[in-house]
Amino acid sequence: MKTGAVCILAVSLLGSLWLTGCGGGDGGGSPAGNTNTNSPSALAGKTYTFTVTARQGLTEPVGSTYSIAFTDSSMFTFNPSPQNIERTNSVSGQYTFDSNTATVHLSGVGEPISGMFDFMTPVSGTIHWMEGDGEMQDATFMQLQ
Repeated sequence: MKTGAVCILAVSLLGSLWLTGCGGGDGGGSPAGNTNTNSPSALAGKTYTFTVTARQGLTEPVGSTYSIAFTDSSMFTFNPSPQNIERTNSVSGQYTFDSNTATVHLSGVGEPISGMFDFMTPVSGTIHWMEGDGEMQDATFMQLQ
């Protein structure tokens, strides 16, 4: 009977350790790699250049560079690259930005698109763009102003 009690105790202890797990991780609930510690409180007045590193269905090819100027707290202007397969003229629309999640939502230039910034520094990092239909793009970015 002692052996059975020892086995139950050992299994319970191992189960507790397994559920507790190890430390580490990204520190609590932010997207992988995105701690948002460098995220600005607003995008208004800032212009970013984006260089495409991967895409699935969106109009900027890999290697192209385009810019987005966030003119005020709700309007932006998209300046496509010369390689854009859909347009070469600038277009404007509305946006919202959540500095807690570093997520921007753009509308007014076709299908709405969301981007999740990963600010590696206060002025640069990576972004993952996603449309509702699954089209996506990854890019590096740098703030111009």
